[in-house]
Amino acid sequence: RKGVKLAAVERDMQIDVYRTNNIPPVIAPVPDYCVHAGTTIDQDIIVTDANNDSILVSWAGGPFIINPNAATMQLIESHRGYAKYHFQWHTGCVDVRDRAYQVLIRAKDTLNDIGLTDIKTFNIRVIADPPANLQARPGSNNVLLSWSPGQCTNITGYEVYRKISPSGFSPDSCQTGLPADAGFTKIGQTKSRLDTVYIDNNNGTGLAQGNPYCYRVVALYPNSAKSVVSDEVCTTLVPGLPALMQVSVDKSGTTDGIIRVSWAKPRYLDTIPANGPYEYIIFRSQDLFGKNLVPIDSFQTSNLNDTVYLDKNLNTTIYPYSYRVDLYNNAPGDRRLLGKQQEIASSLNMKLTGKDNIIDFEFVKSVPWINTRYTIYRYNDNTASYDSIGYTDNEKFTDTGLKNGVNYCYQAKSIGFREAEGLMLPNWNYSHITCTTPIDSIAPCPPDLSVTSRCDSMFNALVWTNPNNSCANDVVRYNIYYSPTLDGSMDLIATKNSATDTSYNHYPVASIAGCYTVTAIDSFNNESKPSIRACVDECSFYSLPNVFTPNGDEINDVFTAVNRNNFVKTVNMRIYNRWGQLVFKTTDPLINWDGRDYRSKSIVSPGVYYYICDVYEPRLDGLQPRSIVGFIHVFTDK
Repeated sequence: RKGVKLAAVERDMQIDVYRTNNIPPVIAPVPDYCVHAGTTIDQDIIVTDANNDSILVSWAGGPFIINPNAATMQLIESHRGYAKYHFQWHTGCVDVRDRAYQVLIRAKDTLNDIGLTDIKTFNIRVIADPPANLQARPGSNNVLLSWSPGQCTNITGYEVYRKISPSGFSPDSCQTGLPADAGFTKIGQTKSRLDTVYIDNNNGTGLAQGNPYCYRVVALYPNSAKSVVSDEVCTTLVPGLPALMQVSVDKSGTTDGIIRVSWAKPRYLDTIPANGPYEYIIFRSQDLFGKNLVPIDSFQTSNLNDTVYLDKNLNTTIYPYSYRVDLYNNAPGDRRLLGKQQEIASSLNMKLTGKDNIIDFEFVKSVPWINTRYTIYRYNDNTASYDSIGYTDNEKFTDTGLKNGVNYCYQAKSIGFREAEGLMLPNWNYSHITCTTPIDSIAPCPPDLSVTSRCDSMFNALVWTNPNNSCANDVVRYNIYYSPTLDGSMDLIATKNSATDTSYNHYPVASIAGCYTVTAIDSFNNESKPSIRACVDECSFYSLPNVFTPNGDEINDVFTAVNRNNFVKTVNMRIYNRWGQLVFKTTDPLINWDGRDYRSKSIVSPGVYYYICDVYEPRLDGLQPRSIVGFIHVFTDK
């Protein structure tokens, strides 16, 4: 694991090869199945044998052990050289799963000394029916979806998908779920079988008028199984009354800001039951989504031509605003709201994110029209005006080539259209003015690290790449992290304060085995992700001599181990004579055997002694035993 050998497994098998005239039995081919839950599978299994031998048939697989819908195999006909069985499985909702079930049939002839076997497998996929009766009821900025609950009681919920414009997708006969290439986006999920209603309001921001919205639903089952996708249903939004066209910032200010609200004049208002005069009521909310709408003004109109309202004395430098305009018939004795849908539209706001020498834009709004282009203006200190710096056809934009630490202010203009009463009406809106400062908040890429153990010198040599040469431009230092074990936490052990200083020699205290990572840090103190964790565990620091002379001349009188840096803390040493009798034992890692028998306390006879020593060494995966065996030559003559 991670370049470290953990273990080895050796297995043996025996293959016997015989000469025989026997011909194995043959199981007739069986097709694979893909069935909807509730389907009964009936399949004959036929086995023949060319030698007319008796045939023993056995079977196994998931369908035979699933309750309460366990499959059965029934013998229909059998004689020498022939057997016929009938496989039957009544599938159910509990059998729905993502993977296929496998059925294994085994046939073996029984009259020969060397019985031969044929094995056949076939697969059964059990899938769920699609959700039925999907319906979409449009509003002015949302769509209410509903469908029938599935018959299977183990349904855990439903996934809801949306696509702009029809897809033409048709699932294969055994395809479940909704593939990504169908062009749909998952927009929500319900939490139970009976939870079959979903309101698509684009996560609270509202859907835009003018698009055909298409939907599909997938039922969810335990173990991540999904049903076949529902049929597709499409709809378009119903325009509200009045149909809003503009929420544009005419003037920016903290107390004197102005927002222009306009709407399309109703062209086909039924004036027989509602012949006026009429009243417009303007509602405003200090957010994007109309969560706290309150009436702020109203005015009378006799001919509906008054379709512009200027909302003044606002703080347009901080807050976005959203509006709703209601139209009432205000005749004496007949005051009532006209239209079944009331729309909400917000001002255009920009979410700015300052990064390294750039500013990222995201245009934020909740409107019933479609914006097709945004023109971006940046404030120019030299001209004291906003100059156009570019445009984009999507919801995001990036201004590049900026100076970090400098404040930049922007305004955007959207251009779009909407459908109202059969007309395609163009519109435009100015955004709020928004400012931010680019700052380097992007961490550099991690270095590439390699580690080598220098066993003789007792250190690990680390070498890594300089990201400034490939994927960064302002790395100024590196942090080096270390763990003595494979899965331990990484602790900071050193910092290199030069981007070109890309090597480090580490002298561990407890063991030379260890794992390392290196991070790069730029001039704005952004630290990269760690490099790949590089581990080393290739050195051994414990060894035993093979001879010593316990003869009292004070030269090589004690058998002593080599334990460099005292890395080994304990051992289990056992020394035996030629007859297998234990003469010495210790847990001292230095051994320090003076040549005496541990029972008689006398110097042992000269000769060859055998030892087994379990050495407990610190390795990457903790303190691990290493068994050492060998011989010791004992010389007692001076």
